[in-house]
Amino acid sequence: MLVSCFGMLVASEPASAATPWWDTDWRGRARLTFDASSSTEDLHGFVVPVVLDRRNFDFAATTPGGEDLRFVDADGLPLAYELEEWDPDRERAVLWVRVTRIAAGSSTDAVWMYYDNPGVDSGSNGEATWGPEAIGVWHLGPSLTNATAIAEPLQDLGPTMDVVGQFGRGRGIDENDSLRGTDSPFDLVGPITVSAWVRIDSWSPGEWDAFVTKGDDTWRLHRCDNVDVAAFSVNSASGPVTLCGVTNLVDSEWHHVVGTYTSGTRVLYVDGAVDGSDTPTGTIARDNHPVWLANNERYPDRAYRGDLDEVRVLNVARSASWIAAETAAGLGTFTTWCSTWAGGDTDLDFNCDDEDLCSGSDDRVDRDADGVPDGCDPCPDLPDERDRDGDGTSECADCDDRDLDSYPGATDVPGNGVDEDCDGNDALPALPTADTAGSPSASAALDPGCQCASGPLAPTRATWLCLPGLAAAVVTARSYRRRS
Repeated sequence: MLVSCFGMLVASEPASAATPWWDTDWRGRARLTFDASSSTEDLHGFVVPVVLDRRNFDFAATTPGGEDLRFVDADGLPLAYELEEWDPDRERAVLWVRVTRIAAGSSTDAVWMYYDNPGVDSGSNGEATWGPEAIGVWHLGPSLTNATAIAEPLQDLGPTMDVVGQFGRGRGIDENDSLRGTDSPFDLVGPITVSAWVRIDSWSPGEWDAFVTKGDDTWRLHRCDNVDVAAFSVNSASGPVTLCGVTNLVDSEWHHVVGTYTSGTRVLYVDGAVDGSDTPTGTIARDNHPVWLANNERYPDRAYRGDLDEVRVLNVARSASWIAAETAAGLGTFTTWCSTWAGGDTDLDFNCDDEDLCSGSDDRVDRDADGVPDGCDPCPDLPDERDRDGDGTSECADCDDRDLDSYPGATDVPGNGVDEDCDGNDALPALPTADTAGSPSASAALDPGCQCASGPLAPTRATWLCLPGLAAAVVTARSYRRRS
């Protein structure tokens, strides 16, 4: 879950307002910054939830189905993402973005979300987002499909209820409901990670209430007997079958429950912290039972009563740093969202800070794609790095980028009709001092009665100079008129 400036392919480079615009066909962008400061290892292929609502996103600035959303890392490389839920009427959306690397200890790694391009189709791809390690990923919204496309959709044996989940929509389940999956490809012998977000008001009347199980002779994530805590069971070659935790789950709040196993190490996590561990060894046994959510096919009296969201089965054993980051992402403390709608980006530079890169302008627009927003770009239609005459001043800042001797700060040669120093005027030539006939003096002031032009000037054939004691004199050399 994302929050608005308080507390989403390599993304180890910190993104900033100076990050070049990825593609000018997209007219808007926002930045997601990750807080992995407590992680002791790099997170490779970490999938980040992106939750959009009216507080952090303008749904009128994108296509009706969110087809134009794209995610790009700090190097400008597109990232795989999955669009789980899109509801513009409720102004609510849930997406998942695969970030190839978030550095250990970093609090500045970031990616960009681009939007506002009506001419593109959706780039959502669940299989690419979750990667080969994901065997089952069930978001449990209106669709019961497996986001990895590996197995058939779940069969709703309830029907279960559509409820508000921890991220998007979830499933409300009583002891007469369950979601039945398939046997293959869930016969995992290890390593394995099984996880679910659960919310429990009270247990069903029985015991060993199931979160996600594959029969009762292989692996299962469930309640510990008739106690108010979680358990993770694996049937392996040696060691105890069941590992029970210590955290009470019956408090009507969402909890992230995870079990991991590789031979010699089994860990149970609750809300990102270790809730129990032991050291059974050997491969996990197999059986012919299908995966069930909220029940156990071998013992169907072990029904679960409560809400479920984001159930996953992986063929890897995730680390403590990984699971802590996943929990933080679910609780809204891992990702900081920064956009012009978030209320914290006062200078509109896509940094939620007090630095004014371009105060009062809209940093979403950069027509010349030079990395400088139009609002603070002196030449918004010209890339600022171009310097055709090679005088060290870009075309944008140079008054004549075809003349090597003309640039701001150059010596202006008087009376040659050329504005070498780019101040809008050619320097006046020296005039003779006054004589007895009343000739004009070089130091004489311009006559304000002549209403001579002021402000930025542009070339013209002639101009009128106003000097005391003279009628208007015509200078036929190249001079300047007011720029429109």
